[in-house]
Order: sequence, then structure tokens, then C-alpha cells
Amino acid sequence: MPWILIILTWFTVHRATRLLTRDHLPIIAVPRQKIVLWLDPVTMVDGIPIAPAPKRPLGLLGWSFAFLLECDWCMSVWIAAGVVALEVYTFDLNVPYPILLAASASTITGLIAQREPE
Repeated sequence: MPWILIILTWFTVHRATRLLTRDHLPIIAVPRQKIVLWLDPVTMVDGIPIAPAPKRPLGLLGWSFAFLLECDWCMSVWIAAGVVALEVYTFDLNVPYPILLAASASTITGLIAQREPE
């Protein structure tokens, strides 16, 4: 696999992860925020979260999904798996290589996300 594909994979995973977890594009941000507030409700005072609500609609699974929607490290694992699965299908790659590529893409995304401002 050429180096350019590896680098493009890293940036594709980063961009898709950023889009889903942090971008303010209304078509993505509004549904994401509604889902997060539904799955992980908090008690708000003047727009500031002060305490978790007593009941989460889907329990631990829903709370975990809400966390996933706002965590670059967490979401990048799933995005990397999808991007690399598409590459495996497209380029007919061997199995160990895509696993390493997905892991490295997720790691690069997490490291870049740590350095970016909110």
C-alpha cells in the first residue's frame, strides 16, 4: 500500500471524526446535541450543567452512546474501522494490514484532536 493512501486514511478519519463529534454545522450539530441530551440528560442552571438527571432513557448503553458522540478518541475507532473496511473492499487488502491501519488512523486522530481548540 502506498504511503499516500495511509496519510489520506489518517486525514479522512480525522475529518469524519471531527465532523461527527465537534463541528457546528447545524445539520450535524443539532441532532447530535438532541441525542446527547436525551441519552445523557443533565440538570441545567442558567445553561450550566450541575448534576446528572436521575434517569437515563437507555441506561448504560444510551449513556455510552452519548459519550461516544462527543469523544474524538472513542468515535475515531469506529470511523477508522469503517474507512478501512471500505478500503479493504475497494483495494482487496490483506487482513492484518487494515487492522494496523485502522488503529494508527484512530491514534493519529486522537492526537490531533488533543491539540485542537474546542
